[in-house]
Amino acid sequence: MGKAKKKITNWAEYNKALCKRGSVTFWIDDSAVDAWRCKAHHGKRA
Repeated sequence: MGKAKKKITNWAEYNKALCKRGSVTFWIDDSAVDAWRCKAHHGKRA
């Protein structure tokens, strides 16, 4: 993602515009989440 060209001054309007764009929901498979965690260094952590 590039650097913003303009500083955001009207945050309420900006947030509404983001909501109008739609949902950016995605699912991550459980096996991908398990592989994400480094069990060699953090095996005891939950």
